[in-house]
Amino acid sequence: MGVDHRGPGTPAILLCVLLFALVSESWAQMDEITVTARQREQNLQSVPVAVTAINAEEIERLNIDQLDKLAKYNSSLIFDQGFASQDTRITLRGLAPTRGRQNVAVLIDGIDITTGQAIQTNGGGLLLNPRLFDLERIEVLKGPQNALYGRSAFAGAINYITRKPGDELEANVFTDVGDNGQFEVRAGLRGPLTDSISAGLNFASWEHDGFYDNSVTGNSVGGIDGKGFSGTVVWDILDNLSASIYASYTDEQIDQAPYFSIAPTVLVPIPSGAFPNVISPDLPAIESVRGNFPDGSDASVTLSENPRTGNDYPGTDLEIWRTTLTVNAE
Repeated sequence: MGVDHRGPGTPAILLCVLLFALVSESWAQMDEITVTARQREQNLQSVPVAVTAINAEEIERLNIDQLDKLAKYNSSLIFDQGFASQDTRITLRGLAPTRGRQNVAVLIDGIDITTGQAIQTNGGGLLLNPRLFDLERIEVLKGPQNALYGRSAFAGAINYITRKPGDELEANVFTDVGDNGQFEVRAGLRGPLTDSISAGLNFASWEHDGFYDNSVTGNSVGGIDGKGFSGTVVWDILDNLSASIYASYTDEQIDQAPYFSIAPTVLVPIPSGAFPNVISPDLPAIESVRGNFPDGSDASVTLSENPRTGNDYPGTDLEIWRTTLTVNAE
């Protein structure tokens, strides 16, 4: 008769060993994430900087093409836009701009595009919120990065890495359709031209009527309409020398922002401590709003019409050309 020397916990130990082996195998099969946070290619795990990297597959799945969408998937990043489209502010790790130049650098392939600044409002302007449709990776660097990315990177940096053509022919098409006239299409083609030269071309078109109608003119407001294209040529000159030229063009029409005023509901007495330095004693009460705010979907937008045309004011027309030449030598 044999004797069973296994204890009561042996099946649990075997199960733990099996789970550990499966987890170890899955970790071994994970792809290495390469970033250029310190202006050279490195494994993300070896970079001594807090970096959030989003690859091309996640960018397409989440449909990230502007800062407001990027901020939805990064808890440290907040993007705020005022009534005007050029009134833009980026807050990273709670460090918000106060006046003038933005303190979070926005870069495309390491080139700072936050050159504009808002004079009458906090933060930056229109240039720091480009619409991009040819991205390979997005890197959000948290914390001061002035040594590598200049004075704008006091709170951090957002680096967009464009997609480079390779040795294989690739093509992709993306569409997004929704209500209120929302339609977007993006397409790209990349591949080799010769043994040492490869090229890529991307095109995008987008439009949206907006969610509100102006009760004065009856037209839709808050919409957007635009198109753009980009191209990249990479030349492997020598084994340790390469050059790439990137050019992009976008033309975008942005309607004026829809907004409405909430009518006061009650008179509120002014505390006596506010006199006489803050408020005149001749004003004993001010109109205020108390109770539930109206639902935004039921709001009536009343924007003044252009007296010369009888239609809505045109909003903002944004046309941008960008060209970059990069030479890499090892």
